[in-house]
Amino acid sequence: MQDTGIIMQAKRGQAVSIESAELDVEHAAISAHLIRNWKMPNDVAAAVAVHHTPREAEKLGGDICAIACLLAAGRRLRDGETEAWQGWAEPVEKTLNIGNDELAEILANVESAES
Repeated sequence: MQDTGIIMQAKRGQAVSIESAELDVEHAAISAHLIRNWKMPNDVAAAVAVHHTPREAEKLGGDICAIACLLAAGRRLRDGETEAWQGWAEPVEKTLNIGNDELAEILANVESAES
């Protein structure tokens, strides 16, 4: 959901890649716009708009920050400890009470469910 803007950028003919998406937050703004058009809650759209900027998410606080932290934790589980995760680790732990130990446990549970 948060990366639907990448699809729209590619559809417009813009050169984009999943790998470079975290460096270019334009897709986040496009994704947030799409989510608003889909009549999803404003807090969801706002969280998507800041899903690559942890400090901005923290400034917005509340549910917006919590949703953005959930998105970051999901990317951490999917991608491992990327450079982008370093900026999110503290806000995720502070906001959701999910640290590296909890993430490792969640990942282990997912892996055991898949086997």
